Amino acid sequence: MSDRVDDLIHEIAVKHGIAISRDDPILVLQTINNRLMQESSEAQQAQLDRFREEIEVISQRWMENANEKADRIITTSLALSRKAQDHAMREGAEYTASVVSDVMSTFLAQIQKETRRSFRSSLICIASAVFVAISTAVSVYFSH
Repeated sequence: MSDRVDDLIHEIAVKHGIAISRDDPILVLQTINNRLMQESSEAQQAQLDRFREEIEVISQRWMENANEKADRIITTSLALSRKAQDHAMREGAEYTASVVSDVMSTFLAQIQKETRRSFRSSLICIASAVFVAISTAVSVYFSH
């Protein structure tokens, strides 16, 4: 502290050309001023600390609110995504079923067509066999 007082006495002498001693009443004012500034600084620091705590509480509240909102957004997005996915899968399944049904209908129509053709061929073969049997019987009957 004495270095600060000596520095102050020297500064007053240089700037103002006035010589003062350590027991000059003006230095009492300087001491009082320093004390008030120190107390003011401590009070301001205390206020800043309280303000910081309040800001931290508010920040924490904002962060919690933001997290809640983000969770709701994500949940809603996931639900909508699942709904869209289900819809797309349903449409895909319906389209696939339609294509399979069309292919099966075409395939069954071809099978029915081929079955009718085979049936006609079988009838022709049976008729031919009957004619061959009759002609063989007639041939055997007339040849004896």
